[in-house]
Amino acid sequence: AMDFRLSKKLPFTPEIYRELYSQYFVDGPEQQLGEIRIAIRKLIDRLMSELNELDKGVDDYSNVLSESVTELANDPDVSSLHVIVQKLISETRQCRESNHSAMAKMATLNKEVDSLRQSLQVMSEEVFEDALTGIANRRGFNKEIAVVIDTCLTENIPAVLLLLDIDHFKKVNDEHGHLVGDRVLRFVAETIKRSVKGSDYVARYGGEEFAVILPATDLKGAMTVAQQVLMSVSKTKLSVKKGGECIGHVTLSGGLSAIHRKDSVETLIERTDKALYQAKSSGRNSVFTDQSDN
Repeated sequence: AMDFRLSKKLPFTPEIYRELYSQYFVDGPEQQLGEIRIAIRKLIDRLMSELNELDKGVDDYSNVLSESVTELANDPDVSSLHVIVQKLISETRQCRESNHSAMAKMATLNKEVDSLRQSLQVMSEEVFEDALTGIANRRGFNKEIAVVIDTCLTENIPAVLLLLDIDHFKKVNDEHGHLVGDRVLRFVAETIKRSVKGSDYVARYGGEEFAVILPATDLKGAMTVAQQVLMSVSKTKLSVKKGGECIGHVTLSGGLSAIHRKDSVETLIERTDKALYQAKSSGRNSVFTDQSDN
């Protein structure tokens, strides 16, 4: 990436530095997850240690009580009773102080448990998010489409899958470099997101391909959404930066398919993919529906 910019005599700005650092050096979710695993192991060890100390303190106190009961069975005199009582007072105070200290440590550890739980919640969200575009990733899409198909079949609610592919994206990467290609991907993702409803699910399906799940939508409504997305993307003239290298207009091709009664994730994607291929082979910058829906 550095060599490409140098060969094209492109400027290095703080924004470019951040993008390079983010792309090639920032720790990924997998490393963050590893760090959380280590933190949890250490926390469990500390919890076990505190519980063992607490248990030991209770056992010691129980032994003192047992010894006192034994001494009382021997009918001790006043002096001996005084010793027994003093010992009980001393051991009770020590046990209380010991337990108070242990409980305070346990309260601190509980706070750490809550903190780790929150970190895991954030991580679980990041696992389903595409780091480059900020929309859902393939894993998130797989999870969501399975839920939507199940809902459609059980509640008889319509839904449509839209697959979109950036036309000639390899040419963008070859001519302008991968950093510019990344910006195009982000632009397309943001445009799709702005063009759909809040309940619609947008994901980066892979490479330059995007998926949009349109629940409670029929094929006619989905076609309107798809055409709006294509128009919004194609009408914007893109450039590297103000006064910089011009990228031109980017277009999309799309495939649409409604969820059928006996659909699985695989059959739905296969049909939608065929419709997308039709759009590609028919000149691009268009949306085709699955023939079985016509």
